[in-house]
Amino acid sequence: MEMDLIEQSAGIFLRGSVTWIARALKVEEAQVTLRLDVRRIDTRGTETQMLDISRRHDKLQSQINGLVQAAAQFLGEEWDGLIFPADGDSEDDSDNTFFLTSPGNAEVAALPLPSYMGMDACRQLGLKGLANQELLL
Repeated sequence: MEMDLIEQSAGIFLRGSVTWIARALKVEEAQVTLRLDVRRIDTRGTETQMLDISRRHDKLQSQINGLVQAAAQFLGEEWDGLIFPADGDSEDDSDNTFFLTSPGNAEVAALPLPSYMGMDACRQLGLKGLANQELLL
């Protein structure tokens, strides 16, 4: 599907947008997997399991940071502040949901994807095409 979208969007969207969205969806999948593993291990985990979780948090946070840095290229400069947590829970009062206030919570960070912005915001910013790409992926 990714290859088909790349071929279809050539010249229409910014080069790399399909790959960027696909990468973000893989990060989202890694978030879900890590969140499940953290719940399963809880505080009863061995030292090795806790170390593995910590390393996965670090790797995931690094991937999220990369997505955030590239977000303006695909979403425009005004995307910041339009991202909503996926579960609709906005307990975090910080200005930027991507830079977490406590370490080790990368598995719950909202990602810079059109689906986290909502279709109304995507229409306002002219990102309906990107939202459609995400749906297809």
